[in-house]
Amino acid sequence: MNKLIWLSIFLLSSSQSFASERIYLGTGNINGIYYQIGGELCRLATNSSLNYRCAVVPSSGSIDNLALLDAKQINFAMVQSDWAFQARNGLGFFSGKPSHGLRALFATHAEPFTLVVRADSQLHSIEDIKGKKVNFGQVGSGARQTAMTLLNKIDINIRDVQEVDVTYPGDALCKGDVEVFAMVSGHPNKTLVDTAKQCAFRFLPIEGAVLSAILTNSPYYQKSQIPPRLYPGNVKPVPTFAVAAILVTSANTSNEQAYAITKGMLNEQTNFNKQTFAYANLFRLNRHRTGKVLPIEQHPGAVRYFDELKQSDKL
Repeated sequence: MNKLIWLSIFLLSSSQSFASERIYLGTGNINGIYYQIGGELCRLATNSSLNYRCAVVPSSGSIDNLALLDAKQINFAMVQSDWAFQARNGLGFFSGKPSHGLRALFATHAEPFTLVVRADSQLHSIEDIKGKKVNFGQVGSGARQTAMTLLNKIDINIRDVQEVDVTYPGDALCKGDVEVFAMVSGHPNKTLVDTAKQCAFRFLPIEGAVLSAILTNSPYYQKSQIPPRLYPGNVKPVPTFAVAAILVTSANTSNEQAYAITKGMLNEQTNFNKQTFAYANLFRLNRHRTGKVLPIEQHPGAVRYFDELKQSDKL
């Protein structure tokens, strides 16, 4: 990451001016969900009286965050669970370069795989996209990688569709330049909120045998849904699968610091800003933030916090 980006770090203000240790949390684009949620987590950690001041670092997303973490330019990072799994095990993009020291603290929210079509579309299932104009995201993006994984599971070749490269998929959908586009995101999502102002849309379900196929042997995918009543006309939940956004750190982070940050962020959860995008998919219960939703080893400091919750019957 260009060092000049550090000039744009947003240091969250705090009434605890005595906070002595600064930590850095890698997030995403400043207009994106990771930046918003990371900012809220930083605010909660800074306000928790645990002697830390948290600063949000914008980035291009999961892969950038993992590189920054490996380079010790940040202490913590928001990362998709599938990217975390691959990085830890040296798979896919990280083939031959496993990050054995990558550790999870907790999951923050679900990011459902989302296929968007116009409300008047004749497409009703993933199998209907053959021969259609689609946008699965930029090459190398998490959304496109997930879409390719799904197509492979149901024996649809990428050559069976017409991929269209667009900058603003919502605009392209409403204009008819694409018939379906994919995204991996918590909800509500700003892109979809803006799209709803231009045209009516709905979501294609991922269910039945297709859902079973994508969940098989994929520890980083979970059964999920797109919540209802977040967008005009979409009044019922839509079944799909999701990755989890997880907060990660390094095994070199001390147990005490990992414990303090986890506690500081989660003990203040009732003060989370409900206007944050993806709020509908936040894991509000502690039991949903740990366990199988984490596809990599959990940091001992975070384990200590969740063990304390178990002992007090709060998990």
